[in-house]
Amino acid sequence: MDALGKLANNHGAAGAGTSGEFYRFLRMEEDDADGSWDKQLAKRYDDKLYKEYCLADMSRYKESKIGLRWRTEKEVLGGKGQFICGNKKCKETKGLRSFEVNFVYKEAGEEKQALVKLRVCPKCSYRLNYRKEKELKAARKLDKERRRHERRREAARGKRKDMRQKKEAAFGSSERSTSELETDNSRESS
Repeated sequence: MDALGKLANNHGAAGAGTSGEFYRFLRMEEDDADGSWDKQLAKRYDDKLYKEYCLADMSRYKESKIGLRWRTEKEVLGGKGQFICGNKKCKETKGLRSFEVNFVYKEAGEEKQALVKLRVCPKCSYRLNYRKEKELKAARKLDKERRRHERRREAARGKRKDMRQKKEAAFGSSERSTSELETDNSRESS
């Protein structure tokens, strides 16, 4: 195994350099301007990656922290990320769907973003969209409670209206009965 293979095994997707400081998720030409050995090693590692689909680490999906990395040749030949779910711990092959994910990450102290493709099963799709699903579920719950509250309020209004109509039917119009009472009171006082 060459130095690059050892480095990839020891550092995973972090790539070159003992601290991964020279690895770039998306390499630019200016990243390779300085021809240092570490940067050359990082470039060689980067050249061996397949950048059509990503693989995801969804172990912290509830915190909205999903890690993405490019696939290696071994993973491409095995179908991982294209014919097998792209979540690194899932081996599902049925019902896979492709997503374009806006991957926001920090690299070299700078916040960056990249639009990448990820192919996952329905279970991992839920994990990928967990935060949005939770927000939608909460919004649906609030909407349902609001509609229930309005139905109750309308029902209460209807009951009050029915009671008023029954009262008016039994005693006549409320305005009329009030005026009749005033007339009766004025007759008694005279």
